[in-house]
Amino acid sequence: MLTPKQEHLISALLTAGTIRAACRRAGVSERAARKWAKQDEFVEALAEAIGQLQGFMLPANPHAPSVSPIEARRRQNQGRDGDLGPGR
Repeated sequence: MLTPKQEHLISALLTAGTIRAACRRAGVSERAARKWAKQDEFVEALAEAIGQLQGFMLPANPHAPSVSPIEARRRQNQGRDGDLGPGR
């Protein structure tokens, strides 16, 4: 189960221009965000929120990849420190 701060960060990530701005808006440290980005539950909730937003804004695309960009990045960076990128 996500904490209220994690939920707030997910909302902020959907609307802020950068991860840094989302963290400030949510009152969360970037270190905490990087830690949460390694947790399956947080990644899944973020991917679901992004999917809902995309579904609201875009028509269904039969050619879209089967893995969300967030999940693809998580898999690519699995086991590496700094899942959210350097300096973020």
